[in-house]
Amino acid sequence: MRLILISTLALVGFIAVRYYLDYRSSMVLTESISAGEGVSSVLFVPSFPSPFVQLNGTGILAVSTGEVSDSEFINAQSGETIGKASVLDTVTRDSVGKLKEIRFILQLSSIANSQRNLIPWINTRAFQLRKLLKPKSGENITNNQLAQIFPKGSKWILIPALDLDSIDIWETLPEYQFYVRSYYGGKLAKFRNFVERGLSGSWKMPIPLLDIFYLFP
Repeated sequence: MRLILISTLALVGFIAVRYYLDYRSSMVLTESISAGEGVSSVLFVPSFPSPFVQLNGTGILAVSTGEVSDSEFINAQSGETIGKASVLDTVTRDSVGKLKEIRFILQLSSIANSQRNLIPWINTRAFQLRKLLKPKSGENITNNQLAQIFPKGSKWILIPALDLDSIDIWETLPEYQFYVRSYYGGKLAKFRNFVERGLSGSWKMPIPLLDIFYLFP
């Protein structure tokens, strides 16, 4: 009984220390982000197929933790797995300066073709901005490669796919629009509200990206 108690206390202590270290790391990573800077309006040149030279969007200023993992894309209505995404963990601050952990979708493939990246312009733009050699267009790359493109401490402006009803944007991206709608279902309004209110509240699902900008280092 005593051994079990000691083991339990040791486990609790380990979890507490790990949580503290993760929290401190996140605090250090977001030192350059002040309250209210997490979300802003941006004017950008789209890297995805578009008839427009410039578009207006909402940008989320975030710092990469260097962690990239797989996430299943599940149809919100049927519960069926329809794809797989590579997701980047980031940290930022909301409108009042509270620490926020947000996950962004860097890569997405369907169940039918796991090697084809449905949003290749995200990684292509990242390679270009960081002056790295890019893979063949449309091909998936490994999570380890993605972690090297988005290393811990790198700072980005990530533009989420907020307005799925915008003909200006989605007329050239119908397949991506279908997967985003299928995955988020009725939660799209809550997602938009979370972003438009300066990341106020809670949001756990990975966020779909429309475009990105690299800041430093």
